[in-house]
Amino acid sequence: MNGASREALAAARERLDALTDSTSVDAGSLADELAAVTALLHREVSLRRVLTDPAQAGEAKADLVRRLLGSQVGGPTADLVSGMARSRWSQSRDLVDALEELAAVADLTAAQRAGALDDVEDELFRFGRIVSSNTELRAALTSRSATVAAKSELLHSLLRGKAAAATERLVTRLVTAPGDVAWSRDSSPCPSSPPSAGTARWPSSPPRCR
Repeated sequence: MNGASREALAAARERLDALTDSTSVDAGSLADELAAVTALLHREVSLRRVLTDPAQAGEAKADLVRRLLGSQVGGPTADLVSGMARSRWSQSRDLVDALEELAAVADLTAAQRAGALDDVEDELFRFGRIVSSNTELRAALTSRSATVAAKSELLHSLLRGKAAAATERLVTRLVTAPGDVAWSRDSSPCPSSPPSAGTARWPSSPPRCR
């Protein structure tokens, strides 16, 4: 992300910080709604292009966002995304990446409010180490043939009761994101035997993908 997109993201981060500074805004709900908008714009390429078209007036794009999202998300989310639509973006994909980042920031803010930020950071680091060192688990989480539901179920079985709710949400969004994920994808089918999760705080025998 560079040029205009960097500036647009910085402005969006400032607006997000202003929103989450208010205790009346539920940062967790904001994160969920931003993630939902991210998925929508990833699917609807034509809409994404309209919202990032420099030839279109910023206010017209903001109005379009409010019409589309007004009844689907809360006011803070609609205001934030409308502001992002007013900004200039170097590439249409940058808007999706920015929304994805803001959703993660909002989730971490929710964890901080709950006094769980240190735990979440530690859990994310250790889960990343588990995935990096376990080829079967990595294959299950990055397989193109595995459904979102199967991956979500696998992650839920690994993290349920063992990690903070924010950790599970962040990891699930990363693994099930429609775009590229942090770990290399594996196009092979789900492994026929359950992958081993290692010896950290998660079970050593998660269920197989199906």
